[in-house]
Amino acid sequence: MNISGHFTKEEFEFSELALRSGIVNTMSETETRKATNLCKDVLEKVREHYGLSVKINSGFRCIALNAITPGSSDTSQHTLGEAADITIEGIPLLDIFEFIQNNLEFDQLILEYNSWIHVSYIKCRKETLRKDTGTEYIPFKV
Repeated sequence: MNISGHFTKEEFEFSELALRSGIVNTMSETETRKATNLCKDVLEKVREHYGLSVKINSGFRCIALNAITPGSSDTSQHTLGEAADITIEGIPLLDIFEFIQNNLEFDQLILEYNSWIHVSYIKCRKETLRKDTGTEYIPFKV
């Protein structure tokens, strides 16, 4: 199932460590929506810029998989579908890093172990609300 033009849900969930460990690494609807946002708003734009396939080395990690992944944090955005570790064959990591840093929206960008780029993304809702009394929020436009 495609979650964007060039990325599939299966590709975002794939993990050799999960396979070896017998862990089912499947995203919920919410996690899939977040992964879709990351792919559409960041990874597709990286692919378009370079004209080359972007390899997702690590995308979604369920809690059980994250717990056995070396170097993972308990608060990893991978567990929410908001992060991916990527490479592009033939393109220096620093070039990819600088392109994302200078041209795209992201939540966190990390050059990790000089082996991959970790990029996370949280789609900004840009929701504007007003609260006059009580607990009800209403849409607000100036």
